[in-house]
Amino acid sequence: MRYGQARVAVLLASEPEVSADLVRDLLDALNAHRPDEQDLLLETLRGWYDAKGSTAEAAKRPHCQPNAVRYRLAKLRGATGRKLTEPINVAYLYLAMEAHRPLSPRDTAAWVSSVGPRLGTDASAAEVAQPLMINCLRRAPGLSA
Repeated sequence: MRYGQARVAVLLASEPEVSADLVRDLLDALNAHRPDEQDLLLETLRGWYDAKGSTAEAAKRPHCQPNAVRYRLAKLRGATGRKLTEPINVAYLYLAMEAHRPLSPRDTAAWVSSVGPRLGTDASAAEVAQPLMINCLRRAPGLSA
């Protein structure tokens, strides 16, 4: 992963308090739902983003129909109060999803090797990324580092 491909991650990592607030708002809104249902709603939202906002494309996954995607997105809207037809809400929920997404060790290492020189550090991926991620996780209720 190169810096140009990870600008949102860099932005979120540079503001851990804001990132934690985004995650907290999203998870608090979903607390009324069972954990497995929360995961399904978040997975559906991720699929919708990956499909560039197309319900039909998001439904092209095993065991999913367009009506199921619409239903889950409506449940998400009901829980968060954010309509996906409004650009500010699309951006807000996207940032919350990205702040909530755990980075794989490979992605973290690639990000640090790409961004590290720009930050003026020769530190390893763990030395740079771990404190940022732990700090963010500690501030988000229901998550642990």
